[in-house]
Amino acid sequence: MHRSLAIISDLHISDGLLDDFDDELEAQLVEFLDWFGNLQGPAELVINGDFLDFVQASPWEGSALEAETIDGIPLCFTQAQSLEKLASIERAHPRTFDALKQFLARQSRHLTILPGNHDPDFFWPAVRSRIVERLGLRADSNQIRFCLDRGYRPAGLEWLLIEHGHHYDKVNSFHVNGHEHWSADEPPILASADGEHRLVECVGTRFLIRFLNGLDARYPYVDNVKPFSRFLRIFGASALTLGWGPLDAAVAVAKMLGFVTNTAFTRSDDLLGIDPPANIDQSNPVVRWIKSATDPERDELAKALQASGFALDTSLDFLADDPAAVALLLEHLARKPALVASLGERDPALLGAEPGTLSLKEAYSVNETEDLYDGATNAAIGGINTVVMGHTHESFQRVQHGLTYFNTGSWTRYYRFAEEEPSRPWRILQQRSYETFPYSLRYVLVKPGEATATMELWRERARE
Repeated sequence: MHRSLAIISDLHISDGLLDDFDDELEAQLVEFLDWFGNLQGPAELVINGDFLDFVQASPWEGSALEAETIDGIPLCFTQAQSLEKLASIERAHPRTFDALKQFLARQSRHLTILPGNHDPDFFWPAVRSRIVERLGLRADSNQIRFCLDRGYRPAGLEWLLIEHGHHYDKVNSFHVNGHEHWSADEPPILASADGEHRLVECVGTRFLIRFLNGLDARYPYVDNVKPFSRFLRIFGASALTLGWGPLDAAVAVAKMLGFVTNTAFTRSDDLLGIDPPANIDQSNPVVRWIKSATDPERDELAKALQASGFALDTSLDFLADDPAAVALLLEHLARKPALVASLGERDPALLGAEPGTLSLKEAYSVNETEDLYDGATNAAIGGINTVVMGHTHESFQRVQHGLTYFNTGSWTRYYRFAEEEPSRPWRILQQRSYETFPYSLRYVLVKPGEATATMELWRERARE
């Protein structure tokens, strides 16, 4: 191979309130593109999935974003909606697109983009055409490639396989009735019940649209705690522990658990192995809040519920004793979290709360990092000895049994986990603290003429 090749992933470039790609991170990407573009000789940049975050780009909420096939398969965005989201991202990040355009304007520079679970929108022809146009290329340019297969094997590097890795994560894979839709021939696009073509909606995307996007507007770091299983262990536990999180967070997590244990299980194997709290009608955080609230607080919520169209024909005290009524109330609050945005977050000491009360199965064994590594070992056939993935946001490398495996992590801020951490108050998800949410920007590099890859650190920021 006579070119330099660099691999990055998981930039999650979006716009507005839910955008994780802040000014400092964008400046680092611009510098990286300038450095890589100025290397001597040909160069190829591979963006290995979740380059753009269509799921969290505007518009990011509303029933118009969701539909189903005639047999109940969940769907999300139309091609027109994906183009609208792309326009929002372009307006928010002209520096990124200009830097990519300048990179490609240099001689012998190439860009390869693999879609990930946050940007399957690249399967839409109009989205790909718009990207090519924005980067100043002709429609037939060979400088840009969209790899619409599961993995990418760069020409001249038969020993290297690049995959985003979401296929090995049941929550974020694109299987329909046991069959994967992720190729140019079988894209993740199906017709809705009304005949309109839309993207297949994986379980993880539905979590974001229904539960986390609304919270992310108030808690900017709620989606930076990855992998998802660890988010549920730590902040899910906090949300369901009265006093450790706001009531809207508790409602969202309770609805997530119900979705996982009911809807999701009808489409996948035991996704996360989560048990809902026992006796949900009594241990539900909304019920517990109603029981512990003062009369003025209950009156405030009752008035807000009635004003929002909820049929409240009894007192909240009586409603809290009726499981069916509680279920209707939860559904209403999950769709209108602003109604309880100011309620519920009290000093846990006042309520005698203890962290870590989320009910989890003893058999809870989801480990996305190891799941992707196992996937890499199974994919390493036909002369492949090096596999590069992303998706988990956890930087990782292992050399074992003749296989070199790299996970580049993400180019976003990540949550710094403490050892054996049981739970944390949700308020830290509002703080822009480098100590709690640092970044470490890594890439995999293959130098010209070499048959090995290395993981390199571009920049990191761990302290304020």
